[in-house]
Amino acid sequence: MKKLLPFIILISALTFAQEFKIIKVIDNDILKLDNGQIVQLAEVYVPSIKDSNVAVNSLAIKINNWAYSLLVGNQFKLSFITNDSLPNIRIYKSHLLSDEDIIKKYILNGYAIFSGDTNSTKYIEYMDAQNTARNNKEGIWS
Repeated sequence: MKKLLPFIILISALTFAQEFKIIKVIDNDILKLDNGQIVQLAEVYVPSIKDSNVAVNSLAIKINNWAYSLLVGNQFKLSFITNDSLPNIRIYKSHLLSDEDIIKKYILNGYAIFSGDTNSTKYIEYMDAQNTARNNKEGIWS
């Protein structure tokens, strides 16, 4: 059994992270995948391009352009957090030695506010990123 444990852990990790291409940014935190599935970024609030407030809408359009250039046409690893009708995901860009957390990038740019709870596995990391964005007066915090 001890010899099988690393293999079981590897198989478990592979089942939770799958690769997809993003084909469309529907709204800043809602994405369409190359298999036609619609997904939403997990544990964050991102201003909507449909917001009627002029200032919020202006920032949302800026975020939408940034998200489109970053995401559309590129391959990402997605971890499905929920499997609802609109699944919540975490999204990562693979690099040679590590994976870049795209939600953290949204937060660091001030384009998203962490909305998860203290039990989240990303709580400390995302709150640190949010405090950095706030201190630097980025995006939402400007």
